[in-house]
Amino acid sequence: MEIQEVTLGEISTITMGTSPKGETYNYEGVGMPLLNGPTEFGLIHPKCTLFTTDSKKDSKKGDLIFCVRGSTTGRMNWADMPYSLGRGVCSIRGATPMDTKYIKYYLENKLDALLKLSGGATFPNLTGNDFATFPIHYQKNRHKIAAILSAYDDLIENNTRRIKILEEMAQALYREWFVKFRFPGHEKVKMVESEMGMVPEGWEVKKLKDICSLINYGYTASAQKDSIGPKFLRITDIVPYLIDWDSVPYCGITEEKLIKYKLEEGDIVIARTGATTGYAKRINKNHPETVFASYLVRIRISPEFSNRLFGLIIES
Repeated sequence: MEIQEVTLGEISTITMGTSPKGETYNYEGVGMPLLNGPTEFGLIHPKCTLFTTDSKKDSKKGDLIFCVRGSTTGRMNWADMPYSLGRGVCSIRGATPMDTKYIKYYLENKLDALLKLSGGATFPNLTGNDFATFPIHYQKNRHKIAAILSAYDDLIENNTRRIKILEEMAQALYREWFVKFRFPGHEKVKMVESEMGMVPEGWEVKKLKDICSLINYGYTASAQKDSIGPKFLRITDIVPYLIDWDSVPYCGITEEKLIKYKLEEGDIVIARTGATTGYAKRINKNHPETVFASYLVRIRISPEFSNRLFGLIIES
């Protein structure tokens, strides 16, 4: 097997992001989608809501997008279209699409070594020189390696699309049944007046606090890269369609606080600040031991109501 050791800068084009001026930002889709960091990252591709009319640095479709600043340094996404690159990210492009894929898999494998270049600071920050001088094994059969590994990524992407479709169907069904009240048999149900307006007869109106056994903010701490303690769920981790538990960092915490902030199956976590306010995830059965960060709110439905929510109109 022929292996050549080169630097990343020798075999790829690296574009470090530069944030445009704030007055060029908009949410109306005018200009180019702006990617500032992992808040806009999806499981595979970014999900931007912010746009700029004066992009300074751009990525191309097929580029590898890499988060370069903060506790989420090292998170990666694929560019499915051109993006404006803010200073929290960079793009990496190999000589061919297959070379770019090989670079991605290599960086995933050597991520700890790359992150050490940030100096172990509280706020990591990788520079263009860090990327350009990073050594990489450039194997003769790299395209074959990338093709095998990318087949798994393709399966993940297909499953993600299916999950997105199912989520959209679930949201549409919810709106139809519990907002428009067009549930099966609604024609035979009498509508009555309530403090929230007209609701089906027999339904109850309750405040969220009345049906929850727990509503609280999360734990104030810093994520750590070492595999010590429980997982530490943050806002950036709940934005994608699925929580990528492998990329969720760890958190050192005492046993007493672990009991207070430990997530259980069925808990709902909601982002309470920033552009992602309102993003929510329900914790499933197979999650690892996890605590949640302070910018999230945890909601736990009381057992006596957990099986009755289809008959409730919840007033927050």
